[in-house]
Amino acid sequence: KLISGGGYLWSRLFKRSLLEGLSFREHVILEDMEVLMILFMRTNTLGTCKKTLYKYSASPTSASRPKNPYYYHKNIIEAMKAVYQSMSVLPNYATIQDAVEYSILYLYQCGLISALHPDNALSSKKQAQFVHELFHLQQQMIQLPYMKNPYVIQKFSKEDLSLISTIHKQLQN
Repeated sequence: KLISGGGYLWSRLFKRSLLEGLSFREHVILEDMEVLMILFMRTNTLGTCKKTLYKYSASPTSASRPKNPYYYHKNIIEAMKAVYQSMSVLPNYATIQDAVEYSILYLYQCGLISALHPDNALSSKKQAQFVHELFHLQQQMIQLPYMKNPYVIQKFSKEDLSLISTIHKQLQN
């Protein structure tokens, strides 16, 4: 549940020992996604804190709010790869596979929506290239049928599932 829930590192507290040996991809967005998943896998005990200990604010020029569709697409691709590479090698991957694949599919869906958005200033040719790249990458990473993944069924809207299904039908031919 934690893996499929996503979230942000800034909204969590971790023991320093859990962070040993971890590094972040630099100069990118979505860089904490795979690190957060690894931390969840390393954690034996969880707790909550009701007290506000951090105030998050992002400026309009923040790196986490990219305006450039090429930059965003590159970061989606890199995040998909990072999640898959860090999680699929774990000895207990089979027990978390549906949650990890949901997370990859979530990134895939975000990339599709961005690539196909009419206001992204991409040419039709570049949109098609982005969609093909995303499709082929997720094909390499997703092994379970996405329509049977409980996290996908629970968390994706009907519109998002329809978009993915349409893309898959068009590109699998």
